[in-house]
Amino acid sequence: MGFRLTTQEALGAGISRVTGEELAAAIVSLRDPASGIHAGRKSIKKLRAMMRLVEPRLGRLARYENSALGEAGRSISGARDGQAVIEIVDVLLGQAISKTAARSLAALRKRLLVIRPPEVCVTAPALQLLAEVAARVSEWPSLPDSFASIGEGLRETYRQGRKALAAVAAQPCNDTFHTLRKRVKDHWYQVRLLQGAWTAAEPREKELRELQECLGLEHDLTVLEETAPLTPTVQAVVASARREYRSQAVALAAVLYGEKPKVHTARVQELWQAWRRTRDLARKGPASAHVRRRRQVA
Repeated sequence: MGFRLTTQEALGAGISRVTGEELAAAIVSLRDPASGIHAGRKSIKKLRAMMRLVEPRLGRLARYENSALGEAGRSISGARDGQAVIEIVDVLLGQAISKTAARSLAALRKRLLVIRPPEVCVTAPALQLLAEVAARVSEWPSLPDSFASIGEGLRETYRQGRKALAAVAAQPCNDTFHTLRKRVKDHWYQVRLLQGAWTAAEPREKELRELQECLGLEHDLTVLEETAPLTPTVQAVVASARREYRSQAVALAAVLYGEKPKVHTARVQELWQAWRRTRDLARKGPASAHVRRRRQVA
């Protein structure tokens, strides 16, 4: 069914299903590290965002599982950084506005392949941690089938995103933008999980995707600078791209985080309740129709 809850299942059952599916997907991906590192890390990040969603309800259990997932993700992060520096240079090459810049970026790309060849990623520790989490899922306590099970986690994640955006406004630097990126990713994955509740008039998932892509590219520029010395020409290209990505990100985030956390959570609760009512109406529909037919006959 994918990384989203449906109206055909109770909340607790949906959380368990999605957890099992993402753990299985991460394990399958990491068994083929040559091509599966990126997909494996994405599944781990989805799971961590979901743990933050249910942490107020599950407490220490959610924090423990989130810590194990974080350890698994960190153990394979180096290989992704090696891919990211090549990918961001390719992006900059596609945007190069002068032949000089293009030549400098092409030379940097060749140099990166020499000084930072693709890493051989050891996935055994991550696979062990994921298997241990998977073995514990069936022992998790069941969540009540109500918005209260996720409302506080949703509000806290959104509040942390607003706090990270305020930190960026006060001190725009690599660290504050990196923190904003992590909080946006949490919120994005939570919105995707609850995607059925959002209406076509509020395409929040699409806007969050665009925001996290801007922040991801901005972060990759930092990784590039930390990987190899840059020529003045390339550094100027990087600086220009960073200004553009940061400007776009701040503008998007200002809109997405414009509500107070309580207001935002209350609005999502209304959307959630309306969405869940469609399930109840669907269940009552046939019975109601039968009653109407009996009345007509009478």
